[in-house]
Amino acid sequence: KLRMFLVEVRDGCISVRSKNAPEEAIDAVHRAFPGSTRYEGHVDIPGASFAPVEEAVRLIEIDHGGFGFVAPSSTYHTFMPGLQGGKMSSSVPESFISFWETEKDLKKKVMGALTGGRMTLDEQKRLGGEPEKCPVYLLNLFHMAKDDAELAEISRRCRAGELLCGTCKKETLARTQEFLRDFTERIDETKDLVEG
Repeated sequence: KLRMFLVEVRDGCISVRSKNAPEEAIDAVHRAFPGSTRYEGHVDIPGASFAPVEEAVRLIEIDHGGFGFVAPSSTYHTFMPGLQGGKMSSSVPESFISFWETEKDLKKKVMGALTGGRMTLDEQKRLGGEPEKCPVYLLNLFHMAKDDAELAEISRRCRAGELLCGTCKKETLARTQEFLRDFTERIDETKDLVEG
């Protein structure tokens, strides 16, 4: 169980119910709210607002060895398109990069990938690129950029028209080659640990 307590509105008061809380944590909840009533396994808090009670209970959980996770109300996912701009699929080998790519195939895939560039070199320099539409940029976003500062610089240079698509592909290819070399070295170092 991720939480020690369930906090809910019940019969006109806030009720903090133990899910698996130790007695000391229940006592701490009772002490934290003057005027509360402690029962076996729960504490009722009249006249309180839900949000402050929930936060105080979360902190009490943490103080007593719990995690105090806040349950997500929703989750958001960004899917990475394939290198050709469509759906990434094992039936379209040009749409993804495998851990086992040869240098030749890797270069062909990255250098042949769709970009978020403009129609002409002049437009690209004048208007800048559109990194949010570019599978090469997204490859950096999801996998290859070392940190947010590097990624922000790639985006800035692209939008400003300073980073042209061919140069960006070459830089991304170098990052990808370095990643795959490191990955295969680690596999080689540990392959004798796997049986079968």
